Amino acid sequence: MSKPLPVFVKDIKMAKQLAEISFEQEKILKKYWPGRYTFVLKQRMPNSDEFKTIALRIPKYKPLNSLLKKINKPLAQTSVNISGNPSMTKIREIRKVFGDNAGVGFIFDGGNLLKRKPSVIMDLTGKRLTRLR
Repeated sequence: MSKPLPVFVKDIKMAKQLAEISFEQEKILKKYWPGRYTFVLKQRMPNSDEFKTIALRIPKYKPLNSLLKKINKPLAQTSVNISGNPSMTKIREIRKVFGDNAGVGFIFDGGNLLKRKPSVIMDLTGKRLTRLR
């Protein structure tokens, strides 16, 4: 089974196009967005029987926020690594590993990355807010 990729959105309005967001959930999202928090929500219109949820995030990174506003579309996101391996932080290494890969459509070059913990993933689909990572 494949894992769906989390999605960057430009604002709450775009998030509401993709996910069912209650008034209470919206208050939580506004508290943490933009930022390093990804929230799992019920997908508005599931595109398969396999996935009924969607993970959304409004990033807090000006160049990426500008790109999201310019394209005015959600953008699939992932960590910079091969599954199971540590994340890469050096742009030269990232280009070497992913630059010629036909499965990668675009590399956003923001220079070398800071070593950070991964973003927090919170599940908002149940009765209680649950931290997944």
